[in-house]
Amino acid sequence: MKATTVIAFLLLLVSALAEQKCRKDSHGILRYQGKPCASTTRYDDGHRGACGCGPASSGGFVPGKGRPPSNLNPKIFMVTNHCPIQENFEWCGQSGKPGSNQPNTHGYEVHFDLQNNRGQVSNGLGWDNPECTWERVACPSYLNNYYKQCECS
Repeated sequence: MKATTVIAFLLLLVSALAEQKCRKDSHGILRYQGKPCASTTRYDDGHRGACGCGPASSGGFVPGKGRPPSNLNPKIFMVTNHCPIQENFEWCGQSGKPGSNQPNTHGYEVHFDLQNNRGQVSNGLGWDNPECTWERVACPSYLNNYYKQCECS
């Protein structure tokens, strides 16, 4: 994403206490109730968020890669990066943009890295790499000032 682009994503947790809730469509892309699904991972690289705002969860997760989320409410987050494929092929190996039917190794066309440097994802939301549905939404005005503090790499 370019630093001048503000994009928001509403990520919705699918439902509680299950493994993958999203199912492959006829193109092999994971969806939940017709909505596109995304994978998430939490990380802490010591940086601030970058280049926009964005997620919420589905309730599912990739077996062996996380746990069911305790909080299923939709959330909007700052997008932290563009999911670089270097050293992240498992999650960021999509070879096309959303809608091009080119998923990562787990079947998701989109992946969100969720910055967790203060435990806001793992402790605050109770999320451990949940799968989610997502959609573009307008960036709420209260996040505009945060966007101005972003660092893009």
